[in-house]
Amino acid sequence: MQSRDLLYRARLGIPWVTLLLVITCFMITLPLYVDPRRFYLTLGVSFCEEDGIVHWWHYLVAHFVHGTGCPFPAFPPIGLHIGINVALFVFQGMLAERVLGAGRIALLTFTALAVQNVIEYFLIGGRGHGASGMTWSYLLFSLQWLHWAFRRERWRMMKDWVTAVLVPLSLLAIVGLVKHWHLWNLLVSVPFFLVWRKTFAANLEALAAGRPLDRGAPRANAAGVAAAAGLWAFNAYFLIAAIAGWIQPVVVTGPDV
Repeated sequence: MQSRDLLYRARLGIPWVTLLLVITCFMITLPLYVDPRRFYLTLGVSFCEEDGIVHWWHYLVAHFVHGTGCPFPAFPPIGLHIGINVALFVFQGMLAERVLGAGRIALLTFTALAVQNVIEYFLIGGRGHGASGMTWSYLLFSLQWLHWAFRRERWRMMKDWVTAVLVPLSLLAIVGLVKHWHLWNLLVSVPFFLVWRKTFAANLEALAAGRPLDRGAPRANAAGVAAAAGLWAFNAYFLIAAIAGWIQPVVVTGPDV
């Protein structure tokens, strides 16, 4: 069994939760290339040295805004920021979702998002951008899979292209723990990992042996997908509102205020 079996070849269904989160990332981030200042200050909460008003809905929308909009050397640029988060959703999140089920991954992801919002509120007044408050939730399960695969295949596992991507991506995620937002996200995932690690391992064994997996109750999986779809719809509404001009940029601090 190889990483690509877990990611897309095995008959485990579409990982709808993480797929919808990836779609939402692109949906909210792409307008930033068209009119950066306008969309950073409506969908997001800041643009370079300007800060906008933090509305209640920013706690669900701004996490899909990536980059800063500022020219080099401002960091991170849009492409790099969304590229890393989408890669983590696809290669780690989707892998974990196909093994554990949509309900479990939705619970993990949205718990991490809620905790990240609380931390951001108290530390930076809710002025945060990017999905890394969710994407670092999957690292421990990714490492568990790589350990499982290495025990059976040793370095032969690197012949699989998904594994060849997953290994350096996991190393990048470990290095990324120097950023405290990522570290807190990982810490939130620890209780979930301790509860589900045996199920994860048992499912890997079952898949390798051709047996059915424990991917959670169907109702829980349906609820997880529904929550992700609801989050997508929520973000889509505010994207339409920003494009239509129903919400406008309002600068509260900055060089011109």
